[in-house]
Amino acid sequence: MTEYLFVRAIGALVFLGGVQLAFHRTPRNVWSGLRLPWTLADQEVWERSNRVAGYLMAVYSTLYFLPLAPSTVILAALPAAAVFGSLAALYARHCYRTKHGTLRTQFISFGHYEPIEKP
Repeated sequence: MTEYLFVRAIGALVFLGGVQLAFHRTPRNVWSGLRLPWTLADQEVWERSNRVAGYLMAVYSTLYFLPLAPSTVILAALPAAAVFGSLAALYARHCYRTKHGTLRTQFISFGHYEPIEKP
């Protein structure tokens, strides 16, 4: 019984994190959100990709509420997290490349990047 509650609690936390990303404007930071060089280099890319990542997290969290054994849910959640995380990263890459025409960024300091415009 405790295992079921623990798995559901994880699902609830993932869902709340997804709602936070999807519906609230989280400023660029090095602690939360989809932190990639492309998202840290551009505010618009940060907002768009984190909104999509939040929606994906909310969808992903439904996996934790399926009426399955906790071990089955955890085993299914690991590859699903990789798939949803990859989708969010690919969307951020697409947004940055569409806006700047390149994927190049310049490292400024820990967690801070600047876009390098296409020549």
